[in-house]
Amino acid sequence: MCFLMLVVFLSGCMVMNTADLLSLPRLLPDHADILKIVNDVTSGSNWTTTSPQSGTNRSPVQLVDLYQDGIPEAIVFLSNSIDVQLQVMILSKTGESKYTPLTSYTLNAVSFERVEYADVNGDGILEMIIGQSFGAKSNYTATVYTLVNDEPVAVLTNAPYTSLYVHDLNGDEKGELLLLNHDETGNNAYAELFGLNPGDSAMQPLGRAPLSAGVRAPSKIVGGRLNEEMPAVIVDGYSTAAQGMVSDVLILTEEGLVNISFDAIYNFSYTGRARMVHAMDVDFDGFLEIPKAVPMPQPQKVDVEPDTYLFWFAYDKSADIFRHAVTYQAHADPWYFLFPEEWVGRVYARHSESGGLKTTTFSMEYNGYQYDLLSIHVYVSDTRLAEADNKELLTQSQGRYFYVTIPGRSKLSGLPDKYWVNFGEVKRRFAILDSNGDNRRLAELAAAAPLFPDD
Repeated sequence: MCFLMLVVFLSGCMVMNTADLLSLPRLLPDHADILKIVNDVTSGSNWTTTSPQSGTNRSPVQLVDLYQDGIPEAIVFLSNSIDVQLQVMILSKTGESKYTPLTSYTLNAVSFERVEYADVNGDGILEMIIGQSFGAKSNYTATVYTLVNDEPVAVLTNAPYTSLYVHDLNGDEKGELLLLNHDETGNNAYAELFGLNPGDSAMQPLGRAPLSAGVRAPSKIVGGRLNEEMPAVIVDGYSTAAQGMVSDVLILTEEGLVNISFDAIYNFSYTGRARMVHAMDVDFDGFLEIPKAVPMPQPQKVDVEPDTYLFWFAYDKSADIFRHAVTYQAHADPWYFLFPEEWVGRVYARHSESGGLKTTTFSMEYNGYQYDLLSIHVYVSDTRLAEADNKELLTQSQGRYFYVTIPGRSKLSGLPDKYWVNFGEVKRRFAILDSNGDNRRLAELAAAAPLFPDD
């Protein structure tokens, strides 16, 4: 079992012929060295390889350049279910040498909840943030290890959390550790921030701030900036108290950690909304915005189902909030469109579906006439839609093809030019939400992978 788990991680991308299918994958020399060390440790013992349960680092063996010298260390995660212990083993190498054990340390816990790597003291070496689980759901503790003379030194031990996040909140180019906690009801929730200075033997508390009541577990945590001068972490979650999604906006000030969106009277953030949409940098300007659903206008000439814009609010340098952008976000598909300011309060959405093709048309009434300004089409299929009806392909993502139709000038005669959009503008305003809920503009998607490399 140990061998099979590690082969999946270590084998990498291989080109196999028919004979290869009948034999085990051939390992690179480095990988073989790591596998031998792991087998020596686990063979005939109660130790087995294991994986962190959450986060983005979930492999039983992880290659991480802890010393930032261009040569990655191999981090091995082990579990001993008999003695209820965990072990982290670090293997290292220099130049052309083989991987050899550098150090290891043991923890008393049932499983690894997660592991993160970050330089939290500015010494150029990545610290290891280890989350341990004790079997009960949401009952976790964090221990932070820094390497001193190649030996692990704990600078934070068994700090309780329900969620954790690392982000530079004070602009000193070091990561601070944010720990979130709540009681069993989801009330009395709070965030606590810890930092580490060079030479310190322990992480120092930098402040505590309340979080919205009723959020049992955040659905997303995102770090970034509210503006040029304000690093922030935004914690999104569904609040039973607010009856909707809320965003807790955390910044670090001279007074400590502050939740600038928190309303102490109601005990939750004033950023509540019925739409389950996360905070993000919606217009790709480098700063985070928070959405609020606002009803679209209802036309007089046609009947349409009520729908909503999303008004996106940003914070200025005084922590005052203002409307920054407006989007339409699809309800059942991962896309949104940034509205021109001239459309806001005038344009409404109409929907249709036929033969696997879902269409959203943006329309407006002007001087007693209805004008269709733009149609976004989503085609769920393994094959491209046959080119017809002037549908232009925007992108392919998550098993869907996205097209656009823009009416010709003759169909928009009588409508002022300021309401028109062209294909280039649509491409700049259209964005995709990936499987993690992160937004991607078309240029970014095209750079990552051509749509149809064989065309």
